[in-house]
Amino acid sequence: MLEALDDVPWAALSHAYGSAEDVPDLIRSIASGDRERREAAWYELYGNLWHQGTVYEASSRAVPFFLEIAAQTDTPDLHEVIVYLACLARGSSYLDVHRHLIYPSTDQNIPEVKTQIARELEWVRNVREEACKGLPLFNRLLDHHDPRVRSAACHMLTCFPEKSPTIAPHLRRLFERGDEDAGARAACVHAIGAIGWPAGTCPEQVRDALDDAEPPAVRAVATIMAALFERADASNELRADVAELAADYTRFEGVLRLFPWDAGNPEEYLGPALVAIGAGDGKAIELLADALRRADPVMSQYYVDFLCGVAFQSEKASDAPAALTSHQLRALTEIARSDAFWRWAAGSGRYLAAETLKGYDLPMTREALWTYLQRNVPSN
Repeated sequence: MLEALDDVPWAALSHAYGSAEDVPDLIRSIASGDRERREAAWYELYGNLWHQGTVYEASSRAVPFFLEIAAQTDTPDLHEVIVYLACLARGSSYLDVHRHLIYPSTDQNIPEVKTQIARELEWVRNVREEACKGLPLFNRLLDHHDPRVRSAACHMLTCFPEKSPTIAPHLRRLFERGDEDAGARAACVHAIGAIGWPAGTCPEQVRDALDDAEPPAVRAVATIMAALFERADASNELRADVAELAADYTRFEGVLRLFPWDAGNPEEYLGPALVAIGAGDGKAIELLADALRRADPVMSQYYVDFLCGVAFQSEKASDAPAALTSHQLRALTEIARSDAFWRWAAGSGRYLAAETLKGYDLPMTREALWTYLQRNVPSN
């Protein structure tokens, strides 16, 4: 294994910290039976070949060796190798992401800058092309005995929605076969939904996973995915289910911890789902308002975000008299009443609170919000 590793001119290639000459030893280390050695290598690899979401010249040259390691039956912590490959496949260009911070707008069209961005975007394409060669392997790993590996393989497959016709049958087979591990089954449902975006209709398996017979974690993931597909056509029952998940924030945190990758924070899933479905019959507003009333100052920020999202969706608050709907008025009244939120907004959370309110063109002080509400009467 890894016989060709030293054939690559690593010293002439670059990663986030300069020369990639350290990469061969790091790659060998992750295949080691020594856990401490593997952990030290992962620490370095999550800073050089992949650095805060960006990839580099040496990244694509390393992908075939990660795939080679992933294909071995005795690879320790195989799920970690797959998760890292998914990070690489989702990587972006450092300069393309940060150019607005690095260069004034007048400098972004300088030929040297454009040339470097084009070069980095080629690195991104190369990484994806190399990672995509592992699709047959990842499809096979859906049958692995370790649920962490099955979950990671599902996650990896979501990197390539454009390959949905090839990937979807394997994921559907995994779903139909069933999985005793709730985390692996939830990862499968998430993957089926994620690669189903191009089709635009909610996959049958996502709907089936809403069944009460499914484990709570599976139903939770299916609820989020169904909401993102159904949007304005969501039933009021589905809207209430999404709001119940949002109202029990820590419960959804527990769902995300079942995944063997860094799945992010609950608001990254719940927020878009609430914005997608809207208020409907208002039950979602009531559930979130009740959660806000019980929240501490830190958690109040999330519930204010959720209330604004479900009440306004992607709209801004109008300054016209009587422009608020009854659901918007209800949401904003609960926000104005929340002592916890305004303590947060007056202290360490002032920037986050202001960002949320400003994002909907809402007044950014409690007094101003009450004044705004007093001159608005619901239009329905």
